[in-house]
Amino acid sequence: MKIANILPLFYFSVLAAAIGPPSGRYIIIPEAFDHQGYVGRSKTEDRSLNPKQVLLLNDAPPEPWFIERQSDGKYVLNQRGGFAGERNGLLLRSFSKTKRQTDGELNHRPKTAIVSLHRDPIRGWVSPSPSDASKQIRVQPLIVGPSDPPFFPSTELFQLIPFYNE
Repeated sequence: MKIANILPLFYFSVLAAAIGPPSGRYIIIPEAFDHQGYVGRSKTEDRSLNPKQVLLLNDAPPEPWFIERQSDGKYVLNQRGGFAGERNGLLLRSFSKTKRQTDGELNHRPKTAIVSLHRDPIRGWVSPSPSDASKQIRVQPLIVGPSDPPFFPSTELFQLIPFYNE
């Protein structure tokens, strides 16, 4: 195979990793604790329009998130009509029509992503421990290890798995 045929594929791969995932449906899985569970809303939540908890769930099947890339490179994360947002250090699904409050940044790395807040990029999603009874995803200052590239604890890393099953 000629190098001229391989280079475009290499450049596409590097560019795709640099710009992050395209808009689409994804299952979000935590990198920590042997990839146990997925990120989502409880199947037994009330029907009110109050904000809903975003949890680390283990029941099957997982529900996909719609991740929409904005023109400014930020993302809006939506699941079952609710937009991801933060209140009091906890990740919630809000049914507010003000999507701009819920924009996030996906720092896409090989095989994983770090989800941080648009308005405060040093804060991001953190997986709870499997022994945590609430199972709620927290939003807190991210820990960045002093290395190049920076090191992040596995509790701050999430896999975005494309969801193709309709």
